[in-house]
Amino acid sequence: MTSEFAHLAMLARHAVDAVHGEAATLKPQDRAKGPHGAGAPSATRAEQPIVVAFFQDTEFAARRRAWPTIGQAGDRMLNRSPEIYGSTSFAGEIAIGDRILRDPDGSRKLFEVVSRDPDGIGNAILGLASIANG
Repeated sequence: MTSEFAHLAMLARHAVDAVHGEAATLKPQDRAKGPHGAGAPSATRAEQPIVVAFFQDTEFAARRRAWPTIGQAGDRMLNRSPEIYGSTSFAGEIAIGDRILRDPDGSRKLFEVVSRDPDGIGNAILGLASIANG
C-alpha cells in the first residue's frame, strides 16, 4: 500500500500530464549487430502513440557556460546531457536509445531518450536529447 504522500504525488503527476501532456509517438530502437551497433527501428516493438508533458531545464545554458566540456586537445566535446525532459505515465517499455517524435505545430521534432527515471508510482521522467527535425 502506498503512503498518502506517494498517493498525492501520483495524483499531482497525473494532473500535470493531463493538463500539459502532448501527443507524441514512441519510436522504439534496437541496436543492430550487438550493443555497440547502430540504432535501427525495432523489429519486436511497434511504434505507439503516447502522451508526454515536455519541460526544459532552465539552468541548462548556465551550466554549459559555467562548465565547458573541453577535451585535452582544446576542442569542445559533445555533451549528451538532457536538453529537455518529459514526464509520461506510459505503461509500456521505454528504453534508453528509443526516440520520441513531438509534433506540436507541424515542426516534427525528434528526441532520443538518454535517461529514464521511474518514480515508483506509475510515471517516468525521461531525459531527452534533440536529434533533428523528423
